[in-house]
Amino acid sequence: MYKPRGISIDIGGVTRGRRTVASLLPRGAGRVFPVGRLDLRSEGLVLLTDDGALANRLTHPRFEHPKTYFVLVAQRPSAEALARLREGVELESGRTAPARVEIADLLPARLVLDKGSENFGAAPADGWKNAPPEEGVWLRIVLREGKKRQIRHMAAAVGFDLRRLIRWSIGPLTLDGLLPGMTLELTAGEEYALKQMVEKGSGGRSSRGGPNKKADRSLSKRRNTLRNRR
Repeated sequence: MYKPRGISIDIGGVTRGRRTVASLLPRGAGRVFPVGRLDLRSEGLVLLTDDGALANRLTHPRFEHPKTYFVLVAQRPSAEALARLREGVELESGRTAPARVEIADLLPARLVLDKGSENFGAAPADGWKNAPPEEGVWLRIVLREGKKRQIRHMAAAVGFDLRRLIRWSIGPLTLDGLLPGMTLELTAGEEYALKQMVEKGSGGRSSRGGPNKKADRSLSKRRNTLRNRR
């Protein structure tokens, strides 16, 4: 799922009247729960499953599965600040593990930015490409742990004014081509890649067109089906 900003990930918890990711699921999705965290103001990829063992393997820090984020900050970071983030910073929850942090000159070509439309899962009338330019500097951050609101706390620790936080990928799975609010079943190739990563205990590359290319080629058809069902 591509979780938009302002949507709570807390299914069945204290929502305080907020809309949750459950409202974005297609009919017949069954009882699923989100894997890991993504706070209310953040957006991006959320994996939902009914497999508790898989969720534990994906979220437990000892397995070190990579998650990639694109983060917008107000000003260009200094080399010193970037070095601190890479090496780890002290938080109330403890020191963060080393991370990959770099300035992103370009966002992924297939990343569709959320414009804040309530018509989730469908492009606004003026199209997604007409989104106003974002002011600031984008960073690409890859974490292999998942402390609560970790990137926001890391940014605050080095004096960054964080304006936007997007989770682009979880291991081999990415937002590639998803619209904000859209939910898709994994293709056979994606499911295989995810299981391979979990079994190996480390991150892997995307396996679109993996062991079942026919299933992957049906991705566009299933996207249209899900849109129609909404």
